[in-house]
Amino acid sequence: MPSLAPTPILRSAMQNVIYVIGHKNPDTDSVVAASAYAALKRSLGFANAVAARAGAVNPQTEYIFHRFGVPLPEFIPDLVPKVEYYLGEAPVCVSASLPLWEALSIMEKSGRQVLPIVDEGGRYKALLHYSAFAQNILTKINPRKKAVIPTSLGHLIDTIKAQPLVVFDRDKVFNARMVVAALST
Repeated sequence: MPSLAPTPILRSAMQNVIYVIGHKNPDTDSVVAASAYAALKRSLGFANAVAARAGAVNPQTEYIFHRFGVPLPEFIPDLVPKVEYYLGEAPVCVSASLPLWEALSIMEKSGRQVLPIVDEGGRYKALLHYSAFAQNILTKINPRKKAVIPTSLGHLIDTIKAQPLVVFDRDKVFNARMVVAALST
């Protein structure tokens, strides 16, 4: 007999809010069905199943819900997915001028797979995605190919944690041909 224990994906779904919605411009059967199905889902362990509606209800629907003492489902005016629906907390953003190595360190420390990249005004510019970065970097670090990378002495010093004796033009950006190697002892 197969196990009836929830899988990790099912457990995740059971913890998120599940909106049960009929059709737009709902008639009585659509709103009642959404309400009943949400109640069924709750009885099956989906505690966060919520009945909702995508439009105004007609007088008959309002009367039926009032008559049986059942609250009308929540009205959701816009069903277009938005980023805010998926954020559990404030996003960790990085500046477009931040060195890639530092951005990756922030990703690792925060446990995030993606980081929004923003300009000086805090406006979204791009998205740094860990797996997309990994795929892209593999083409860049081919040992038979010397990469030309825009960088600065400051970024190099910070990245390899160097202790220079003298530094001129720390923040001046220049194109450098680089090969990076490391030795483990």
